[in-house]
Amino acid sequence: RPYWRKRLKESHSFYRYASPLGSSIISHRRKHSKMLRVSKEQDDTSGGLISHDDRSAEDSTITKEHRPANGRKRKKEKFNWKSFTSKLSEVDHDSLKTIALLALVLMVLIRLATITPVQTVDMQANVLRNSKRYSKTADDMDDTYDSSVYNGNSQSNYVQKGMMQPNLLQQQSALTQNGLLQQQQQLALVQAQQQQAQQQILIQAQAQKSAEDQLRSQQQALQQQQGALFQQQQQQNHQTLMMHQQTMLQQQQASHMAMMQALGSQLLPSAPTLGGIAMSNGQGGGASLTGTVDSMASVDSSGNLSGGETSTGSATPEQSDTAAEGVNEISLDELENFQDTWDPYDKNSIPIYWHIPKAGGSTVKDTIGACHRMVMATEFGITDGHDTDTEIAIVYPKAPGGVTDDRSPFVNVDTSTPAGIERAANMGFADSHLAGCVVTPFLYESNALFTQTAKGRLFAVFRHPVDRAVSMFYYIQVATWEPSYKPELQSWTLKQYAESDVIENNWMTRQLSNQLSGDLDDSHLQKALEVVRRKFMVGLMKQVEKSMSRFERYYRWTYHVNPTNQEICRERLTSGGSNSNSKNKKEKPKPGDETWELLAAQNTFDLQLYEYIEILFEEQEQFVEGIPEDFRKIDGTCCKCDPPTFPPEGYACPHKVEN
Repeated sequence: RPYWRKRLKESHSFYRYASPLGSSIISHRRKHSKMLRVSKEQDDTSGGLISHDDRSAEDSTITKEHRPANGRKRKKEKFNWKSFTSKLSEVDHDSLKTIALLALVLMVLIRLATITPVQTVDMQANVLRNSKRYSKTADDMDDTYDSSVYNGNSQSNYVQKGMMQPNLLQQQSALTQNGLLQQQQQLALVQAQQQQAQQQILIQAQAQKSAEDQLRSQQQALQQQQGALFQQQQQQNHQTLMMHQQTMLQQQQASHMAMMQALGSQLLPSAPTLGGIAMSNGQGGGASLTGTVDSMASVDSSGNLSGGETSTGSATPEQSDTAAEGVNEISLDELENFQDTWDPYDKNSIPIYWHIPKAGGSTVKDTIGACHRMVMATEFGITDGHDTDTEIAIVYPKAPGGVTDDRSPFVNVDTSTPAGIERAANMGFADSHLAGCVVTPFLYESNALFTQTAKGRLFAVFRHPVDRAVSMFYYIQVATWEPSYKPELQSWTLKQYAESDVIENNWMTRQLSNQLSGDLDDSHLQKALEVVRRKFMVGLMKQVEKSMSRFERYYRWTYHVNPTNQEICRERLTSGGSNSNSKNKKEKPKPGDETWELLAAQNTFDLQLYEYIEILFEEQEQFVEGIPEDFRKIDGTCCKCDPPTFPPEGYACPHKVEN
C-alpha cells in the first residue's frame, strides 16, 4: 500500500504541474497558497510547463515555509474569479480549443454512461415508429431515416445500425401486433364465455321460477281438490248420518219403551224411599217404600216420552190420580236453545260440556282446552281482572302454579255460576261466536247463553253413581280449595258419610229434571231420561278414551296448532286423567256390602238413569258411524310450524303469550 500511495502521489503531481493551464488553474490543496503567488514572468519563461524535477525542491521548501507555526493546515482560500479570468485571457487559443474538445468528449462519455434502460426503450420505440415511414427501397429508407430526426456526423453510425436490420424491425412489429391480436382474441373469448355463462344463469333462473310457479299452481290446485273432496266427504257423511239417525230413532224408541216397562216391573217396587222421605232406621236396612212410581213412560210417534198409567206397589189414591193426569208429552221448552242429538251437524253450533263432578269432567275439559287449544268459556276467563270487562273478548289470563307453557285462550266470562252466566248472556256471548267450547255444571241456567240462531249442543261424561259418591267423599276430605270442603269430614268413615245428610242425593236426576230440592218421583226420572235421550251426546268415564274420540268425531274436532304435541297431550290426559284421586288408596265398597247399599239407596234414580245411559252410549255410535276413529288427525294443520299451515275454512291460531 505505501508503494501505490507514492506512485499515486507522483502521478497526481505530474499531471497537476504539467497541465496547459499552469499552476494557477489546478492546484493541489497543500500547494494552493504557493501557486497563487507564482509570478507572471516565471510562467512566461516556462511557457506554462514546469517540470517535476525543477519544482520538487522548491515545492517542499515553500510548503514548509507557509505552514502555520502550530503545525496545523491552513484553511482553504476562496476562489478568485477575477484572477482566474485575467489569467485565462492570457492562455493561447490553441490550448483553449484543445480544452474545449476534451470537455466535449468528456460530456459525451458521461451522457452515454448515464443512459437508462427506459431511455433505451424509448429510443427503440422511436426507431420502430420511424421505420414505418420507410419505403420499399433501401435508398428511400436511408434518405427518409437520414432526414427525419437525427442530424450531424456523429449520428451516421447510429442510423446505419438502425438501417442494417429493417426486416427484423418489421418482424418485431408484426410479432407485437400478433401478440396484441392474440390478447384481443383471448379477451373477446373470455367475454364471450362470460356472456354465455350469464345467459345460462338467466335461463336457469327463469326455469327455476317457472318450476316454482308451476309447483305453486299445483299446490293451489291440490288444495282446491282437497277442499272439494273434504266437502264431498262431509256431504256424504251427512247423508249417511241422516240415514243412521232415522234408523236409530226407531230403534231407540223401541228400546226406550222396553226399558221403561222393565224398570216398572223390577227395581221401583222394592226401592227405598228417596228424595226427602226418611228411612226406617239409620242402619240402611229394612227400609220400606211409602211412595211408588205411579206412571211409566211410553214413546209416541214423534220420539217423545209420554206418561202412562201403570201402577205398582202401595200407592196412595192421591198419587195414583196425579199419575193418571200425566201429560201426553214431556215438554223441554226450558232447553229450547239446545239442539237435539239427531239434528244435522252445524259448524256454527257451540259445544257445551255439562260438567259432572268426579265423573272425568276435568280430564275432558283439559283435553279440549289444553290439547285441542280451543277458546274455552269457563270460570278461568274472569281471572287477571277480566271480571270487570264490559265487552266480550278473547283473553289470555295467567295460569296459576308457575306453569311455563304458553297461555291458553279464554272468553272473558264465567260460566260456572248463575250470576256469571247471566253476565255473559247480557254481553252477547252467543252471537259473538268466540267460544269453541263452554263448560258449566248448570244445565237449565246455561240455556240463556244461547239463542235460536246460535244454539248449543250438549255432551257429558257419566260415571256409576256409587263410584262417583265414593270418589266425591275422598275428594272433599282433602280439597280445601272447594266450597264444599268441611274439615270435620277428615275423621269420618265412608259409612258415616253415606248415613249423613251431607251426601248428595240423586244428583244427576235432580240436575237433569231441574228438581234441585224436595222429593223426587218417577216423573222427574222420566224427564231426566228424556233430556239425556234428546239433548246429550253421552260418554262414559270407564271408556273415557272412546268417549273422547266420539266427541271429536261428533263435533268434527281436528288438530290445527301442532298435531304432534297435541296428540301427546291428549294421550297423557286420557290415560292418567286430571284432578284424580289415584294416589289416595282408600277402601272402596263392593256391591252387596252394607256401605255400598247405603250409597245406592241415596242414588236409586241415578242408578236407573245410568243404566239407560250405558244403553244409549252403544246406540249413539250410529251418529258417528262412517267417520274414522282418528278423525282428529285427518286433514290436520299446524299454525305453529314453520311454515304455518291452515285449513281451507281458516283458523284463528292462538297467540303466543308466555305465562
